[in-house]
This record gives sequence, structure tokens and C-alpha cells, in this order.
Amino acid sequence: MKHINSLNLYIILILLFCSSNIQSQSRTQDGEWGDPIPFGIVPVAVANLPDGRLITWSSQFRNTFIEIGDGMTYTEIFDPTLNGGLGGALGETVTQTDHDMFCPGINNLADGRILSAGGTTSERTSIYDPITGIWSRAADMNIPRGYQGNVTLSNGAVFTVGGSWSGGAGNNGGKDAELWTPESGWINLSNISGEDIYTANDLNLETQTNPLYRVDNHVWLWPAPNGKLFHAGPSEEMHWIDPDVSGGAITSAGFRANDTYSMKGTTVMFDIGKILKVGGATSYGESSTTTTPAKDNSFVIDINVPYGNQAQVTSAGNLMESRTMHNSTVLPNGQVLVTGGLDRGAVFTDVGARYIAELYTPSSGGGPGTWETVAAMQEARTYHSVAILMTDGRVFVGGGGLCDGTLNCENHFNAEIYSPPYLFDGTGNLASRPTITNVTGNTLGTGPYNNLLVDYTDVLQVNTDVSVESFSLVRFSAATHSTNNEQRRIPLTTTSGTSHTLTIPDRNLLPPGYYMLFALNANGTPSVSRTLRIGTAQQLQVTNTNLVVDMKFDETSGPNAADTSSYNNNANIVEHDDNGNITTNGGNYNWTSGIIGGAIEFNGLEHDSNALVDIPSSPSLQTLDDQITVMTWAYRN
Repeated sequence: MKHINSLNLYIILILLFCSSNIQSQSRTQDGEWGDPIPFGIVPVAVANLPDGRLITWSSQFRNTFIEIGDGMTYTEIFDPTLNGGLGGALGETVTQTDHDMFCPGINNLADGRILSAGGTTSERTSIYDPITGIWSRAADMNIPRGYQGNVTLSNGAVFTVGGSWSGGAGNNGGKDAELWTPESGWINLSNISGEDIYTANDLNLETQTNPLYRVDNHVWLWPAPNGKLFHAGPSEEMHWIDPDVSGGAITSAGFRANDTYSMKGTTVMFDIGKILKVGGATSYGESSTTTTPAKDNSFVIDINVPYGNQAQVTSAGNLMESRTMHNSTVLPNGQVLVTGGLDRGAVFTDVGARYIAELYTPSSGGGPGTWETVAAMQEARTYHSVAILMTDGRVFVGGGGLCDGTLNCENHFNAEIYSPPYLFDGTGNLASRPTITNVTGNTLGTGPYNNLLVDYTDVLQVNTDVSVESFSLVRFSAATHSTNNEQRRIPLTTTSGTSHTLTIPDRNLLPPGYYMLFALNANGTPSVSRTLRIGTAQQLQVTNTNLVVDMKFDETSGPNAADTSSYNNNANIVEHDDNGNITTNGGNYNWTSGIIGGAIEFNGLEHDSNALVDIPSSPSLQTLDDQITVMTWAYRN
């Protein structure tokens, strides 16, 4: 009996050893998922913040949505450093900008703020300031929309087009392009029609009852090395867009090889001017039971060509599993992680969910590259799921659901963190990671969170604690509904060693904003990134015909305030005495410095002896109807 027990114990020990060894070895090949992390909301949108945290949001509900209406939005911050580095959500908060930010276009602005435009409240724009932690209302769009494509351009402006999912009576197309800058608000680009970004064949393939409702959704947009904007899909036809000329311009860039309309597929820029397109389906999916099969194809779209030329498209091979409604995330080493999705175009269902993730490795010799499966998630990540790279080189994947009442739809109030294979050594243990110890150069200075401010063509001296082989820059980004037009990876030229000279590329490769600088050793293991803010937005000389008064209060003295809009509605500063009579030199105001430029400080009295900015009547003001927007910086003391 003792002999049998000893033998059983011996076998158990062998099995435990083998199991542990297999698990360790699998981390080297497959990476590893952490356990699900609970959230108070279903995270349907996510964006990187300059301090390394993430902001997520759902809608005006934690677990569902409506298509039309104003309201608030539930948001929740995720901190990857909590719980010993496992990460944790900080609890949901309510954002009140009269904007339900479900299914918007999202941008990481040049200064690190997050812009969210459209969605359920289809005309609204809100901006999150990570320094104050406050969302503020910005100018409304001229064309209400939701499910559109947004992207930050090389000059720092925001471009949007498409989005017929939302917008009231106008949700049957007509979602023409607009351009946003802080100075002008939203401006129509009348020469870039929403109907330019899809074809008749796309409409024929889309099985939605009203195909116009879908074919201009989730547009793939990429600032190109030639300084223009590239439209990669989901339409079968691609385009070049020039947002810099008056009214904008658009021209064909050819077809995506033999690929067809690929709604809810993904694109990501993994190298300079090289975009990986993955999967999708020829229909969005109108319900939980629709059966349009997902695609298993992928393509590399090379846009390193002059404006107007056809993009070069080559097959990148087939995925191990077909998928749509998935997410693609570029990694510091140039690989692309594909997570989640379904085997068919369908909404509000986890039936047919893809749990196993896949890694795409580009070819170093110009071939198609390779696909391989890696570790599987615990949770289904289908419709309304998100994924994003974090500053430590891990990937956040969360959400799915935000159900509409569909039977058996499941809300996923959680996220999982993926550690790619490059974070493990040959034995499956955590790899030793290089560290960026110092970054110096002709920088602009140090910004919030001790992030370096650098400019284009700056030369940086970078030191590491051990020898590294390469560096890459990955842009801070934002994702919702399988669309992330902000993420891009740009490799930097260097030689191996511990002391490196790096030159920052121009703004055509690096639209202004926050970037993760990674150092990678010979095994491809990346450092924890150093955050750089690269460049600033260029102030554009554009005319917004809807802007009738624009006062910057930069005069510094005197009783006059100049209007810099095209209408010259200049104002006078009028003071009153205690009897309400107009007076001069009453001391009721003074010129000072504002958050941006100059400002006027009033004494805040509420009786007759006050001061005000008086704008005389003019033809441009007389044409205003009863719905106007007034925006101002105000210091509340």
C-alpha cells in the first residue's frame, strides 16, 4: 500500500512538473493573459492618457445604449500600476457635457487631450483634459453623425467623414467631411462627400435593410508620408484626400487588390507608410442571428507613393481563424496582435466568438509575413469590445456587449491584460527588460508628468542600461467599434549599444501628439516606454463662415476688443457708475493673461457699476437665428 501511494505521489509530481514546464514554455510562444479585471461599466471606448493610464467610457448607461438623445456619459479610469502591476479600474464617474458619447469619432490631440465627436448625441463635441480630469463642451459639428471615422492630421487638425448610424433624419448618407481646429471649430469640406467613400458594389453587398445606414461607418483613415490623407476602407476602393485645399479634394487610390467591402475589419500602421488590413465581413450584421461569414484575409497596403498614385497592395496571408468585429493592436517590435471578434457579421452575440488571439509578424524580406495563434482569452470580446497598447508594452483588451435587449446578449464588465511573448525568456519566465536611463537633446522642455517635449528633426541622445538593437515610436491612440485610426508605429534608425543618437522624423510620419519611445534588445524584448510629446499643432488659416465673433483679448490695454473672425465685429468695453450711467476709467476691469493668450478680468459686481463687452449690431449678427453657440474661457473665483 505504501509502495502504491509512493508511486502515485511520484506520478503526480512528474505531472505537476511537466504541467509547469509546459506552461512556462507556452508563455515564450503564446504570451499570457491576466485574469479579468472588473469594471463598473462596459468599456466600449478607450484612449491613452499622457500619464500612462487609460480612460474608458460606455454611454449614458453602464450596460446599454440609445441611438438618439442628449445626456451624460459614464467614464472610468484604468490604472495599469495598481494591484502589483495587474491593473485596476478606479470606479465610474459621470461626465456632464450634454453629450452621450456612445459610438463617436475619437482623437488624441497634439496636447494630450482627448476629443470625442458625435455618437448618440450626434452633433456634439466634448474634450477631456487629463490634467484637470474634466470633460468640456467644444463646438458642435455642422453635420450630425455617429460611427464615423476620425483622425488627427499631420498639422494637428481633426478630420472626420461618414457616420450615417446617427444624425436624425440625415442618417441615410450625406455625411460629408469636416475639419476641426481649436481656432475655427468645425468647417465643412464641401468637396469631400460622404458618398465618395463607398461604391455601388459595397451597397450591393451590405445586407442591412438600409445599406446607406452602414456603408460609411468606421472609416479607415491614415495620414501618409507624402503629407496627405489616405482612406483605406472599409470600402473596396481606396482614396487620397487633400484636406489642405479650399473645400478639400478626394481622388481614387485604386482597389484593395481582390478584397471586397470589409465592414468591421481593421487597419493598423505597423511600419512607415505600411498598413495591415485584417478580416471584416461583407455586411455589418443586422442582428444576433445574421450569417454573413467573416473573412480570413489580410493585406499590406503600402502608401509610400506620391499623392494621386495607386497604393501598392499585397496579400499578407490568411489568418488561422476568420474574424470580424475584432481589434488589431500594433506592438513595439512591429508585430500586430489581433484579438476577439466573431466568425460572422452579427451583433449582440458571443456565439461564434474567437477566443484565441493571433500575431502577425511582417516579413523582413518583402514577403507576405506570417500568422500564428497565441494564448486564448477567458472572455468573449465581440461587438463593442476594445483593445489598446499600454506604455509598458502590454495590451489592454476589454468590453463587449452593451446590450440592447437581445436575448442571451452578455455584457462584459471587465478587461484582460495580455503580455506578449516578447516579455518572456526562453524558459517562460519574465524576460530581463532593457531600461531607458536618460534622454537628452535640443528638446522644448519638460511637460506634465515629466514627459519630454521634443520637436521635429530634434536629435536625441538616449542611453540604456544594457545594449539594445532598435527603437520605435508608437503613438498614443484611441479605439471604439474595432476602429483605431490614431495608432501607428514608426521605427527609428540606430546602432547597437548603450548610447544612441536618434533623430525625430517629420510631422508627416508623426502627427503631433504623445508617443511611446521603446528600446528593444536583440531578443525583441522592449523596455517600458519613455513618453515623448512630439511637435505642436499648426495654427491653420481657415475661414469658418459660421463663426461671427472671435475675440482673443490680446490687446493688453484700452477700451476696445478686436474680432478676428472674417466679419470684423469689433467691440467696446463699456463701464457704468453706481447709477447705471456710462463712465470711463471706472476701474471695473483690467487686462491680464489668460489660459491661452490674453484675457479681460472684470470685478464681478452685480449692481449698476459693472462693465461689459458691447458688440454693435451688424448684418452678420442680424442673420443669427435663435440657436447659437457661445464659448469662452472663464476663471471662476
